[in-house]
Amino acid sequence: MLEKLIGSDRFCDMMEKNTRENVAFMLENGIEFGVICSTEEVLFEPPLPPEIKKNIKPIALFVLSNYSFESAYIDDDGGTLFFEAGFGPDNYASLVAIELRDIIQIVVEDTPVYINVCAGRQRAKKEVKKTKEPEISTADRSMEKLLSRPENKKFLK
Repeated sequence: MLEKLIGSDRFCDMMEKNTRENVAFMLENGIEFGVICSTEEVLFEPPLPPEIKKNIKPIALFVLSNYSFESAYIDDDGGTLFFEAGFGPDNYASLVAIELRDIIQIVVEDTPVYINVCAGRQRAKKEVKKTKEPEISTADRSMEKLLSRPENKKFLK
């Protein structure tokens, strides 16, 4: 019976829509969360150095909190979650892109709140667009996010 569900394009399209709605809800309501996904299809821009990439497991938890959460957004097409994160001991900065259909679980405070049984299903992948935002350097975007909170305006002095 589960194979019938997972084999159904209609059902998996509903799961992808549910994933998008859950992620959007978390972002809109300020709820920090984590996503568990296969790292095979995750894009990093700039690419992670080999010494960092080799330490990322095939299935990984990406926690969106603090700056990673503040920088997170879903692209205009509604198919990809983007966020900035630091990796390794030196916090190597990279923009992370995860297709929503590849998210296996959404976790809040170590508790799974959503499970996508269609994640990883073999079907034609959509072309992932890096971003629809204008080209903005990471430093400019970081400053924009920092200054978006009124209490941080004091740092301009």
